[in-house]
Amino acid sequence: MRLVIPMLVTSLFAWALLALHLYKNQEAAALTGSWWLASWYKFDSSFKAMVVETVYGVFVNGHSDYNCNLWTMRPELIGSLFVFLVNAAGRTPRIRAMCYILLSVGYWGDYVLLFPVGALLHEYRNDLGQAQNGTAWKAAVFLTGLLLVSAPQIWLHRLGLPAIDGLYWHMLGATMLVAAILNWPLLQAVLGGAVGRLLGRISFVLYLIHVPIICSLTSWLVLNVPPNLATPAAASATIVVVFAVSIAMYRWIDLLPTRWSRSAGRAVDGWLGSRPLVKPDKTVQSP
Repeated sequence: MRLVIPMLVTSLFAWALLALHLYKNQEAAALTGSWWLASWYKFDSSFKAMVVETVYGVFVNGHSDYNCNLWTMRPELIGSLFVFLVNAAGRTPRIRAMCYILLSVGYWGDYVLLFPVGALLHEYRNDLGQAQNGTAWKAAVFLTGLLLVSAPQIWLHRLGLPAIDGLYWHMLGATMLVAAILNWPLLQAVLGGAVGRLLGRISFVLYLIHVPIICSLTSWLVLNVPPNLATPAAASATIVVVFAVSIAMYRWIDLLPTRWSRSAGRAVDGWLGSRPLVKPDKTVQSP
């Protein structure tokens, strides 16, 4: 419930844009030469296919044609389940660490790897803090991680980094970012401020809607605004619209499902807690 409702609403939004022929990304791709824009929405709309993909397909096979950002749902589901299982079964940090290392080896070429790595960072947070005891070192780790997760692959190659699958650079960068944040109070204070909390609240909705907006509004602006103004106009409008829509939709398609999910969880916990674990033996008489 917590994830599926926002996923379904934003996928419905993406489907409606496709059904109404409002995507202009193919034309914009032909004009700009962007292979990324050319990758999306090259098929006819199907409401049934959209629903099945959103509530089932993205978790099973990772296909996400209507909303490409939903590809993360499969590794998130698998990784979350593994972390819960390991924490439930592993009684000591050493046992849990061994389980996480085995999972890391098994999912070496998959983003699922980030879940056992993140769990290991949590288990050994204090040791990590002792290793990163200088502000300059923490800043270097953070900035390097930021570069690895955000820079185009061609930039990394020009810096002399090996030409390997970008997935590995992304995972290494993400690990470095988390490691730096875990042990840098200054960065924690910045991210925990009013702006950081706002970004955290709207981040899931923003993540889900930005590609449909880029493939519709942004692409339309690229095609219709004079060339010398197209890039700044499209970029500015996209930022404003994406943030405005995210803030407007957050309360209704993210906050409410979160509350419903918590209420359902408490109801289930209460129901399970009210049931006796062992049925009383009626043959035993009280003294």
